[in-house]
Amino acid sequence: MSYFNKFPKVSYDVKGDGNLHYMTNITKNIRLVTDKYKQISGFDVYDVVDGDTPEMLAHKFYDSTTLHWIILITNNIINVQEDWPIHVRDFQDIIEDKYDDIDGIHHYEIAQESGDDSVIINVPVESLSEYPAATPITNTDHEIAVELSKRRIRILKPQFLSQFIEEFNAL
Repeated sequence: MSYFNKFPKVSYDVKGDGNLHYMTNITKNIRLVTDKYKQISGFDVYDVVDGDTPEMLAHKFYDSTTLHWIILITNNIINVQEDWPIHVRDFQDIIEDKYDDIDGIHHYEIAQESGDDSVIINVPVESLSEYPAATPITNTDHEIAVELSKRRIRILKPQFLSQFIEEFNAL
């Protein structure tokens, strides 16, 4: 099954000359709403290794590269270029392009003081006087944390695969 074959078509004037072309409406997407797929028991956790692609993981877990869309949907990945982990070799170049000063302060953080003190709270710069012990987070540290969070994904267990595809097709 091709992922985009199930999407509706829309007419669009690509050149602005009044000639309509029928195109796949990629703005439509389906998110996991069924509780049974939100349960952790329906998934395995996987840490994306540098160089892994959704197609490679689909082949590894489902024996089919064409099922890469399942990995994307179950992890709410809309734009692979932005939502999938980047190659480690490209990381430094990307942050150097993004920031004038990679060691500059991106934001400040404090640990939550009551309840679960493992929860980290971002402190706005204008509130720093209230939180003198706030920890500065550099642009590099921030980008590393973002990349690490992208590396931990959920893999739908193979026993749920056919049911998931059936429900996707119905939606």
